[in-house]
Amino acid sequence: MSVAEIVGIAIGSVVVACGIIICIFFGIGYDIFRTIVKRSNKHTIASNNPFRKLMGENFNDFVKFSQEKEIAFADVQKEEMTITSADLLKLHAYFVPATEGETKKTIVCLHGYNSNPITDFAAIAPFLRSKGFNLLLVSLRGQGCSEGKYLGLGTIDRFDVIKWTEALNARIPDGEIFLYGISTGASAAMIATGMDELPLNVKGVIEDSGFTRAWDVVDYQIKQFMNLAPFPILDIANLFCRNYAKYGWRQPNPFKSVASSSVPILFIHGGKDRFVPTYMCNAVYSACTAPKNQLIVESAGHAQSYFTDTEAYEKAIGEFLDKYSA
Repeated sequence: MSVAEIVGIAIGSVVVACGIIICIFFGIGYDIFRTIVKRSNKHTIASNNPFRKLMGENFNDFVKFSQEKEIAFADVQKEEMTITSADLLKLHAYFVPATEGETKKTIVCLHGYNSNPITDFAAIAPFLRSKGFNLLLVSLRGQGCSEGKYLGLGTIDRFDVIKWTEALNARIPDGEIFLYGISTGASAAMIATGMDELPLNVKGVIEDSGFTRAWDVVDYQIKQFMNLAPFPILDIANLFCRNYAKYGWRQPNPFKSVASSSVPILFIHGGKDRFVPTYMCNAVYSACTAPKNQLIVESAGHAQSYFTDTEAYEKAIGEFLDKYSA
């Protein structure tokens, strides 16, 4: 065998090896995109959650607590509302009136990742209603009763949040609106504060367990859950998201939005959150230039602050609503 033939075989082997490596990277990237963004037919905090090991040591107790509150909430009077998104998806919500008497004050409740609004807000709903607020329990796109093949990770959901505030203003003219989001819902609410289209009667935002950017939280989970280096897998997964779900994970993001917003924000986070680490809450809190407050429940896992310290949670939200509501 000549030297030229040996060199040719070596080069061919390298090319094949590189091709295999590239295919593996693209396969992992697509799997990450599909796992994180593609719609699931199950929407509860207990089922079909690929990130259970990151949800905290008390997650099973939290699930039981939430399910009990969800059952108790089943008989509460609810009215269905729907809107059509800019990309023609039918989105669903439940309108729940305040406990006593008519009011023009409404809290738009935006649930967390791979969940639904009843599961995430049934526990705190009685408290919010007793404070004199209606609730609009929104199913984010691709989840709950809303249409959509893909989850928005709080990013593309920002347009839907604006649509819901417009629908509320058509229903209750001259009303007051607060946005209250958990996890991805919190990030959607934060991004919405930086949008010119946000109605002026949005008086404040309560964000619980939100993140700095979708990019950052996926990056963190690739490291924690898969023990892999994010590059180039994260870039490939983001490429699939741009191609199929029509949005990217870098921009827009909560970090930049709260830095340019004048809407008051209450930041809440668990000190033992391993799904969205607490440093992300501290980062968006520091970046926020609007009036702000922060509650860190040191022993709480992801989105479990209300379950872990109900008294402190209700106190923080109650004082925030009292301060910024007319």
